[in-house]
Amino acid sequence: MVQYIDKSVLVAEIESKRNDYINSFMTEQVHVLNDVLDFLDTLEVKEVDLDAEIMKYQREIYDRDTTVRDVAKHFFELGLRARKEEVK
Repeated sequence: MVQYIDKSVLVAEIESKRNDYINSFMTEQVHVLNDVLDFLDTLEVKEVDLDAEIMKYQREIYDRDTTVRDVAKHFFELGLRARKEEVK
């Protein structure tokens, strides 16, 4: 099962480790962690009310024959729409 972690928690842990390295004068490790933090800043985080979306889609399921493929397609397209809205 895929597990997700909160981006802010990850950043806080990396910053904590980086501060430990700064205090120990481990400059190479500090540079590496700064690069990781810069990379994390490029990642987009999008909140979606998945429970509401599931409830909405469940109603549609009862109206027609729905396959697992239909469900997967619906939620894939939901992700694409969420991404497109961020770009605007």
